[in-house]
Amino acid sequence: MELSENEENTRTRLREFGKVLGSGEILESFDRVVFESVVVDF
Repeated sequence: MELSENEENTRTRLREFGKVLGSGEILESFDRVVFESVVVDF
């Protein structure tokens, strides 16, 4: 089922995004790929 696969991909990306946010790392520059993967796909 494509929907289930898409849902799992979304969950995985959200978990990874949460890890990055929780790390406290500060981005020194804008990363278009990261921005698009978070904003555009949702």
